[in-house]
Amino acid sequence: PMYMWRTRHWKLLLTLPGDAGSAMPRTGQVKGQLYDLKKDPHEWRNLYSHLRYLAKREELTRQLLMHLAAAWAKYPQQSSIPVLHTLKRGVPKAIHGVDRITNPTGDVSDPDGG
Repeated sequence: PMYMWRTRHWKLLLTLPGDAGSAMPRTGQVKGQLYDLKKDPHEWRNLYSHLRYLAKREELTRQLLMHLAAAWAKYPQQSSIPVLHTLKRGVPKAIHGVDRITNPTGDVSDPDGG
């Protein structure tokens, strides 16, 4: 699965091979991308592995995990997670522009309900 968290100035993408249901043993295989959207709006420079940005990477990862935990606690039996949609005023707060979402039960859903 791939997860994305975006703020006004930063974008974090985390990818884990395989399906979400059996992800726990593979957490060491996470691949990441981190972009400073203010300095690099076209996302050409991946800062994920740069030690200088380690604190920002960890901060955004914590925000993403807290959001996912809250969403899954609130909607445990849903195949679609409504809080992952873009909020009003066009400010993305979670996954934006993805075709499918895999929730902890392994169900795959379309965030637009299709």
